[in-house]
Formats: sequence, C-alpha cells, structure tokens
Amino acid sequence: MRRASVAGAARSLRSIAFGAVAGLMVIVFTGCSTVDRDMDIPVGRAYKPANFTHAGPLPASLRRVAVLPLHSRVWTDEEMGSLEEAMTAELAKLGRFEITPVSRSDMEAMFGVRSVGTTAALPATLFAALSERFGADGVLLVDLTHYKPYQPLAIGVRARLVEIPSGRALWAFDDLFDVSQPSVAVAARRYYQDNSRQTYPLGHTSGILQSPVRFAKYVGSAMFGTLPPRDSS
Repeated sequence: MRRASVAGAARSLRSIAFGAVAGLMVIVFTGCSTVDRDMDIPVGRAYKPANFTHAGPLPASLRRVAVLPLHSRVWTDEEMGSLEEAMTAELAKLGRFEITPVSRSDMEAMFGVRSVGTTAALPATLFAALSERFGADGVLLVDLTHYKPYQPLAIGVRARLVEIPSGRALWAFDDLFDVSQPSVAVAARRYYQDNSRQTYPLGHTSGILQSPVRFAKYVGSAMFGTLPPRDSS
C-alpha cells in the first residue's frame, strides 16, 4: 500500500508539473504580443512644431485648394512620390477644405515646369489657370528642404497656403523633423500609436522610425495640424 501510495503521489506531481509548464507555454505563445504592445508606450516630451504663422482663421470662401507637387532641387520625382502621397493623405484627413492634387504632368503642360518651390517666383498664369481648370480658391505649395531616408530618418518641409485670386498668404510653415531628437521620436511613435494600430496591429511603434513613408505620414500630420481652423462666422 505504501509503495502504491508513493507511486500515485509521484504521478500526481508529474501531472501538476506538466500542467504548469503547458499553461506557461500558452501564456508565452498567445500572450506575449499583447504584453509587448501594452508595454509599447512612448515616454517623454513629444515634439510640437512652432515655426509657423497664419493670418487668422481660414476664410469661409476657401472651399477648394489645389495641392501642387512636392518640390525639391535634389530628389527625383520618383523618390518623392511616396512621401508626397503620404503627406497629402494626412492633409485630407483634417477636412479643412477640399483638396485637388495637381499632377506633375499637369504642371508641365500648363506652366512648363513639373513643380514650383515656395520661395520661387510663381508662374504669371498660375492663379487663373488653377481657378479655371480646378475651381481652386487657394493653392498649397510644399518644399522638401531636407531628406535623409536612412536611420536616423529626417525630413525637412516648408509650406505655404495662398489665397486665390488675392495672392494673400494664409499660412506658412518651415521645420525639420529629425528622429535623432528624442522629442521627435516620441511624437512620431505616439502618432503611430494613435493612428496606425489598425493598419499595422502587431507592429511596434519604433517601426515608424525606420520607414521613410510611415515617418512622412507623421510629418504631414504634424505640419498640417498647424493649419488654422475655418472661420465659423
């Protein structure tokens, strides 16, 4: 009886031990990603752009804005295409006005250039042509002033929103977003946390610091987030 009792106790201990190990494996394989995501909380001060100016609330007459192609003196159209698309998508999310992207081929056909910089002399017929062809009440110009597509990522942008036909500047922006600055990295990761979980549900927020296109979405959100509200009067 004593020998049988000892053998039974041993079997019970083995069963308990096996159950504990199995339970631990379930936790590891089914719960680790959730734990990682829950712990993936950017800590620290988040960067807030300050180098911008505006002329007050956007006028109610500004209903549609022609968005010109991203301009650069260094990078090619192909290299800028995905960045331009990412930033324009963030502008559309804001809903400040209806946007009409103007293609490079349209620019070349109408004005003989594929893009126009914010500090360059504008084509003499720009306002009239954009108003007639696209029904635009304003035009948005954006320059890529700095771009480092490898780690640590950096994107510099300068932008100007101009009223048609008055030519009045409604908003201007100029800033550099450099991941080597901790506050920029925190802000980008928080943007990812708030906006990209559905698109990349298993991704770590640090992924935005490694992808130029994802980082460009944060840059677009931060830049266009400084646009003033519309005049409600």
